[in-house]
Amino acid sequence: RKADGFTNEVPSARVAQFNEDVKSLNNQFASWVERNRLINSNVLWDAGLRDYLKHSEKLKKEYDDVLRSTLTSSAEPTVTSGRVYVVGQGDMGQLGLGEDFCEALRPASVLMPGGLRVLQVSCGGMH
Repeated sequence: RKADGFTNEVPSARVAQFNEDVKSLNNQFASWVERNRLINSNVLWDAGLRDYLKHSEKLKKEYDDVLRSTLTSSAEPTVTSGRVYVVGQGDMGQLGLGEDFCEALRPASVLMPGGLRVLQVSCGGMH
């Protein structure tokens, strides 16, 4: 079985909705920053940043297909915070996609269990 079971073609309406949702989130955050710059410039804004990141993560999960399709449409994948993508042969399970996947022709996202964070990635053969 191949890991690229998703189609690279996402409906344009879905891409447009993703772009609108991102634009809306960013505009709301920019407005929040401007308000707080004026009235709360002497305090840290950790709560607001956490809230923005929480909503950003929700969008990433909801629109994973859109993000994956844009990732695979370019020769050089863009960096997506907190995500690991693999491509290539995985006949010994080295892709991290499970034993059922022996090959990924397009970048495939590796799901990290229990909120684990990736600290280092090793690429190539013979590791």
